[in-house]
Amino acid sequence: MDLKLDNMDVDMDPKGQPPLPLIIAFDVSVSVDVEHAKIKGFLGALRWVAPEVGTRNGPIQMSYSPILADCWPCGQMILYFQENLKERGDGSRGPVLDRLRGQLVSNIPESRPSLTVVLDGYRRAGVKRRLTEADEGYKSKSRCI
Repeated sequence: MDLKLDNMDVDMDPKGQPPLPLIIAFDVSVSVDVEHAKIKGFLGALRWVAPEVGTRNGPIQMSYSPILADCWPCGQMILYFQENLKERGDGSRGPVLDRLRGQLVSNIPESRPSLTVVLDGYRRAGVKRRLTEADEGYKSKSRCI
């Protein structure tokens, strides 16, 4: 519930494997067993919080899926990195990531893609996946980045 650039790091493998993005802060994380589980209350950083979460001082919001709410800042981060890559002349990796980003930042949480769709989109865009020891344990549990 607090995905943002400040809470991310990248492990650069000296052996030439693709960079591995890491979530490094879990202060306001919540644990749910299934994607459709719901929580209430504002969590997160204002610029990076999904619309359904509301605002820190705003009216009480309806319950929402923290899994789907975490998809929204993932789309915002893709936009941030695409803009920085374009400035460096590296391109945006094309329409696949543009479409994926658009789906992740949908104002309708249920229309945001699952982790499987996100990973497939990255592969179609030519982003190689770096496998870790943790991959086996998380394959059946994760739905979004």
